[in-house]
Amino acid sequence: MRARLADYRRFDDCEARISSILSIVEACRPWLDGAHARRLAEAAYTRNDAIDQMAEGYGGRVLPGEVRRAAGYEQAGDMEAISAYVLACAAHALQALLPILAGERGGADDWEWHKVFLDSVGAVRDCAVHGYTAPNPSGLSAGEIDACFEIADLADAAALIATRSASGYRRIEGYQPVGGLLVEGRRQLDGTDARDEAIRLKALELIRTGTKLHNLSSKLRGWLLRGTGKSLSKPAMNAILKRYGLHSSPAKKK
Repeated sequence: MRARLADYRRFDDCEARISSILSIVEACRPWLDGAHARRLAEAAYTRNDAIDQMAEGYGGRVLPGEVRRAAGYEQAGDMEAISAYVLACAAHALQALLPILAGERGGADDWEWHKVFLDSVGAVRDCAVHGYTAPNPSGLSAGEIDACFEIADLADAAALIATRSASGYRRIEGYQPVGGLLVEGRRQLDGTDARDEAIRLKALELIRTGTKLHNLSSKLRGWLLRGTGKSLSKPAMNAILKRYGLHSSPAKKK
């Protein structure tokens, strides 16, 4: 894979990011040796957002079951399903880099998408914690729990590289993030100010009725889809919530 990517114009600029993704792929590959591995990985790729929303809302413990259901293969082991999800997230993260690798008009949005999928891998840490606190015959073995922690650590490191890369790209391309001037101007031009304010008010209503911050994004996306027929991507909704101070980032494990 690295050899194929090396032909892209800006491979040297992205090599650290690519290496970090490939390290994640290598860590999960040994667990994907079953006859249905491809089926699981393809389902995790095409249904990635839905699976991630469930893991975000109910915790990483539901992740293996969501992958199994997406693939229509309930016999898959927990670690095989988890690894399929990780591989899918890594593939999405790599795909987000392609416009930048090709030297096209890739920019801050591409870096953000790249990081979003790396952050999603963090759900496997919850799987590992659940394996320790709620062991059961069909759960994870000690070796599989250790592998989940390793994969989550690799994803954290890759996300940190992505964050630094995005900051550097904005400086190189002349972005001026101070005060959010460019973002504010775009919102005023495309008429999304009213939409964002409606989202803010609905978010406050949900909070008052007991919704936790980490569940806001998925609930608001569903509410927006039902009300307008159009939804927002997860990163777009999270960006709005962050702007209003209504987004909760997962706490790091000590």
